[in-house]
Amino acid sequence: MKAPGRLVSGILSDKDYLLKKMSDSPATKKAFGKKGKSPVKGITNVKVEKIDFTNIELEFLPDFGIHMLVTNKIEIGGKSFLGGRTELKLEINIITNSSLQRDNVTCPTLKATECKVVVLNVKANLPKGILPNVMNNFLDKNLKNILPSTACPAADFILSQVNKKLCISDAGLPFGNSGSLRYLLSPVPPVTVDHVELEFNVTVLKGEDVVDIPESPIDPLLLPSNPQTTTLVLKANFLGYSFTLLQQEGFFNITATDDDIKNAGAISTSELSDVIPELPTELQDYKINIYVDKPPLVTISTSKAILHLYSTMEVEASRPDSEPSLLFAIDLHMNFKIQSSVKENSLYSMFSLDK
Repeated sequence: MKAPGRLVSGILSDKDYLLKKMSDSPATKKAFGKKGKSPVKGITNVKVEKIDFTNIELEFLPDFGIHMLVTNKIEIGGKSFLGGRTELKLEINIITNSSLQRDNVTCPTLKATECKVVVLNVKANLPKGILPNVMNNFLDKNLKNILPSTACPAADFILSQVNKKLCISDAGLPFGNSGSLRYLLSPVPPVTVDHVELEFNVTVLKGEDVVDIPESPIDPLLLPSNPQTTTLVLKANFLGYSFTLLQQEGFFNITATDDDIKNAGAISTSELSDVIPELPTELQDYKINIYVDKPPLVTISTSKAILHLYSTMEVEASRPDSEPSLLFAIDLHMNFKIQSSVKENSLYSMFSLDK
């Protein structure tokens, strides 16, 4: 729920722009009247002068959409029929139920199906000579006329801005040396009591060609039990496509010299002859080449994500009087644990050998 809440909060933060949108909406203009006609008897030139949002509550409605409650303070001003200025200071709740549209949509689209306004508090400066009970009756009748037409356009504007934010259509990001990720958001995301599942359909390209691999086993969609969190779920196929592009670009290939092997703390070349006695003792200038020549596979379980790399390790060496030659080759299946995190709108992945 945090991400939708931040999204709505960001839209509400531009109060001047929202106030202008409310004032310019056809429903508000109709409610406030035209050519000097006023919907509020006894007050002319009525307009919304200030708006301040103080609270936002969102609730997911399973298989339907979102329930939104926005508490705000509104100041409405005008000219009193007795002369002078009349100000109304209101605290209200705008309550909407919005459904996700399912037909003829290419982006997630919320549409308000119900909007009501609940008055929490009203303060008004009383024109001289007006009794409080007369003013209360005056406010009760007139607020019922103008508040829904004034406040509900604000809810419609909020939803329109949310829809714009959610409409991600065929966006792209560079990936690797020659690849890119093309993605769009599924138009009808599933809604549960705790989550709205925004699913990205991702295509991985190398140049203009689509990177394709055999489908990985279906991995479970694991959502957090805490509804107050926003979670990015990476599917095995998406990771498999991405790592396949890197594999095709040679990202996983390694060449290590004799010094590299020693500095890494691996077995030294002098010890290699102890392991393989058949090797000539006068060999020198060892070199190890590892080629990942098959598409990687990613598997995800409830406890971890594993990157499977299928590679060939070639060991070369030379004699003092000869060129380097291949001593032997070994087929390897290496498993690496994947740990991913999101920081400053970027996805980071760390790998460690799965022992």
